[in-house]
Amino acid sequence: MRYVISENKLSGLMNEEGQIIVPPSYVYMGEYAEGRVAVTLGGKRESVGGRVTITLGSKLGFLDEDGNVAISPAYDQTRPFSEGLAAVQTGKLWGMIDRDGREVVPPHYADIREFSEGLASATVGGKPERLVCLNTLGEIAFERPSVRTGPFCEGLAVSSLKNHWSYLDKTGATVIEVKATAPGNFSDGRALILKAGKSGFIDRRGEFVIAPKMRDAGKFSEGTAPAAPEKLFGFINRDGEFTITPRFTEALPFSEGLAAASTEDGWGYIDTTGEFVIAPQFSLYAMPFRGKLAWVTTRGQEYLIDRTGTPVWENT
Repeated sequence: MRYVISENKLSGLMNEEGQIIVPPSYVYMGEYAEGRVAVTLGGKRESVGGRVTITLGSKLGFLDEDGNVAISPAYDQTRPFSEGLAAVQTGKLWGMIDRDGREVVPPHYADIREFSEGLASATVGGKPERLVCLNTLGEIAFERPSVRTGPFCEGLAVSSLKNHWSYLDKTGATVIEVKATAPGNFSDGRALILKAGKSGFIDRRGEFVIAPKMRDAGKFSEGTAPAAPEKLFGFINRDGEFTITPRFTEALPFSEGLAAASTEDGWGYIDTTGEFVIAPQFSLYAMPFRGKLAWVTTRGQEYLIDRTGTPVWENT
């Protein structure tokens, strides 16, 4: 596992033990995934409307987990690797490459998203635009008249068309139709549904197994989901029963056996019994653990902490 760190507006890589693998030296570094991370050697890092952009003329390539150049800079934009492939943009069009930089899909699409369960959505330019789903060979698995199709999770993907929501299987067939403000992805056999301002969960038949009565809720992970029946968050099981009593002002799903949760004292991390193992102390936010480390923000500073809550890196 590698973590992207920054110092003086330059980015580098750190491992789970807190060792610097790549000193902060890159103007831009993307999301690390599957042993690859996108970087650029030239240009300026700018923020426009909250989105990081790189000045024209700079090209993106990929480093491996040891910081060596695995794929030479040749691309205008990239997405993280997923299932062995990465979407890359050359000029105005997107294609796909493998971990060695070999072209799997020539630049042909107006956009390509990450792979999930063997499929990735792609947009074919033109009027009107067409949405297709590609397999890992770059072949079109199916085509749908859809504004958006999300990632496949547990064999199903959320799709929308003219404010109508449905779930598709891997053939592109509609298997569940839902009337909702916003449906979520399936996890642990449940999908979070926001309906009339309230949160509930459906099963794979499309039936509510947890009625939409919660003020707020998060996705299921590791057998539980954060849920707030009224003001405070607790955690429920797949039947909607509270296994951790609501007492947190905010809460995120479990990851690596810990869940970020907040009280009046700030954010900390709880275990599956609901007890804080890292005391609430981070004033702004706490991200889920990925591997042994997690990002937290407090008093305007961003830290990478270990499972004891000890900072191992401070971004500057």
